Amino acid sequence: MKFTCSVQDLKEALAIVVKALNSNMKVGILEGILIETDSQRIRMRATDQAISINSECAANISAIGGTVVPGKLFHEMINSLPVSRLEEQEKDGETVAVAVPNELSFAADGGKVAVRCNRTRLNLSAWDADKFPQTPAPNEKTEIELPAARVRELIQRTSFSISGDEARPVLTGALLEIEGGVMRMVALDGFRLAMHETRLDADTGKPVKVIIPKKALDELSRVLAQEDADVGVVLDSKYAAFTVGESHIVTRLLEGEFMNFRQIIPSSSVTYATADKKTLQEVIQRAAVVSRHSQNNLISFSFDEDGLTVTSNAEQNDIEETMNLNVFSGKPLKIAFNVQYIIEVLRVIDSQTVDLSFQSSFNPCLITPGDGSGSKFIVLPVRVYQ
Repeated sequence: MKFTCSVQDLKEALAIVVKALNSNMKVGILEGILIETDSQRIRMRATDQAISINSECAANISAIGGTVVPGKLFHEMINSLPVSRLEEQEKDGETVAVAVPNELSFAADGGKVAVRCNRTRLNLSAWDADKFPQTPAPNEKTEIELPAARVRELIQRTSFSISGDEARPVLTGALLEIEGGVMRMVALDGFRLAMHETRLDADTGKPVKVIIPKKALDELSRVLAQEDADVGVVLDSKYAAFTVGESHIVTRLLEGEFMNFRQIIPSSSVTYATADKKTLQEVIQRAAVVSRHSQNNLISFSFDEDGLTVTSNAEQNDIEETMNLNVFSGKPLKIAFNVQYIIEVLRVIDSQTVDLSFQSSFNPCLITPGDGSGSKFIVLPVRVYQ
């Protein structure tokens, strides 16, 4: 196998693929990145057997083939190469310095790989491409195509609530449901819940209910940050596949029964308020400065007809601030929360106002965007004993 390509193009493709490498996995060939060529392009793939990520870039191909290079070493070396160099050129009778894109050459022969870029010479050992694990393909599949913006929104509004507790593996991913022409993503960690819905252009027919690991959602989100192409989604009972532009992510789904989130969402309230989102965010951020210096990271809310008073105490320091509410109805209420949970919810809401509903000082708070954009957030309060 032999090719030349732009250093910049190879760097960008590698930055996507390398995220599938597991730094804790010391299993020979799984530490590597598969590199293959066809007549016009380089295809790269890495896997930890739970997730597989592919990406491509253009190249001038001299010989078709495949090899597996040491993943971390190859990525770090390519990442260290300059993407351009200065060359002197004549322009209008004057000698000027012009930035010229760098290219590299790559040649694989047996168990050896040679990379050349300007005056840099890199020689690597390699594995046989035939021994690299195949990418699993979903069977009995459901296929959907969605605009990148809608997929980004699904992930952004939910993934922050995914649990990091490996003792409850089913909660280390997000539930994806498709039914009746609606796609819904839900994440919870035992302290908060985030849900977002988007309507599909067509009903998929058969209902879908799968749990996608957080790592796969994080990597998909990274790809979507650089791409505006539609997202191809393929699902079955064991795997999910996502295609965005020249990148392809395949992940094994999490097994188990997701928590019945519907019974957690309050259906009524005794206290209801609507607040300007920007003002509320700023007031809470100021209270958070004090709460970060306490042992419990708490803020307290006090709702009544005069508005919302936010307080925080830390040792001998405290802060109190009152803001107006757009709407208040029901009973006055005092309630306390972990400030970080509230900040993370407000961070992903884009509407100008937020609605807050409460059943009591001890029951979960329901937060929804004022524009009715399909999101619901639940945050559990903290009991404070006076």
